Amino acid sequence: MAGLAFVEKVGQTVQMNNLLRFFGGVLLSSLIVVITISRLAVEVIGASTAPDDYDVLKRRMPAMLSWLFSTPWWAPTALLFGGAGIAAWLIWTATKSAAAKEMEHHSALDEKAIKNTVAAAIDELIATRIQSELSMHSQDERLVKLESEIRDASSVAKSAVEIAGNRFENIGMDIRSLEDQIAATKRQWDEWTHQHCRNQDQRFSWVDAGFTAILHRERLTVLAEKIEVAAEVLLAPRNGGTIDNWDNWATIRLQWQSDLSGWLELADIHRTGVSDKVLNISGDALEGNWPEPDGIFPDATTALAYRRVAKTFDVFRSERDMVDRAVIAAAYGNPSMMANPRLLKSEDL
Repeated sequence: MAGLAFVEKVGQTVQMNNLLRFFGGVLLSSLIVVITISRLAVEVIGASTAPDDYDVLKRRMPAMLSWLFSTPWWAPTALLFGGAGIAAWLIWTATKSAAAKEMEHHSALDEKAIKNTVAAAIDELIATRIQSELSMHSQDERLVKLESEIRDASSVAKSAVEIAGNRFENIGMDIRSLEDQIAATKRQWDEWTHQHCRNQDQRFSWVDAGFTAILHRERLTVLAEKIEVAAEVLLAPRNGGTIDNWDNWATIRLQWQSDLSGWLELADIHRTGVSDKVLNISGDALEGNWPEPDGIFPDATTALAYRRVAKTFDVFRSERDMVDRAVIAAAYGNPSMMANPRLLKSEDL
């Protein structure tokens, strides 16, 4: 214990002497600076009239600046380095002196004595305080054992909880994987169902289109025959016949145009543009020399109507065969209707 106190005292003494030497060096440096500044002030404003003659400053300034610029650079440098060297020497000698004095004062205390003193202090501590503490807690051995068992049980419980958590996590992952598989299967089923329903709907549409084309073929045949029969009456002069009642001719012409409109409506379904070809007769086609003399017509309007019927019927006959082939292909030869621009429906009937 005495050795520890000696070391602590030496440290305190050395620290105090260091501080004193340091502050001594600082005060010395500050004193040098103050003297230099004071001397500079006296040279600038004058020693005798410094308090009350400010005008002297203006006269002294050139002389002071001349002195300042004429002073060699090494003079203030030597002064500062000298003060700093003295301060450092004071700090170093003070520290070395304090440590030497303390060591001389305690030189009689050797290393073996310090070890013995420390060992005796430790033995005393063990024999008194620590031994008493051990004797007081000797009766708590069962509590210590019980605490150890509790810790073991807690460790086992934590392990069990961790294992259960891992198992539940794995189950959750399996459930999520199963949900993903179910969702993927459902998507595949929906896609297949949608595609299947669309295919079936398309197939039924093809079947419906085929039956519709068959019905169209029958109606087109009936209408074409009526158009052919009425055209023989309307165009009798072309075949060498005569027309006695032109009013009746006009009535037959109206019915003929109605049947032709019905035929063209169905024909456009199977052959696009037939109506435009049949009905759009140019005026130039109605002019010129015709085999029928103009004298057989009651007036020019009737003659023009006759010529329009003749030209329309000629175009109808040229288009009829192509329309019939298109209808037959839609009904029998092309049930998919892939080549037809319009898919036939029952509504076309």
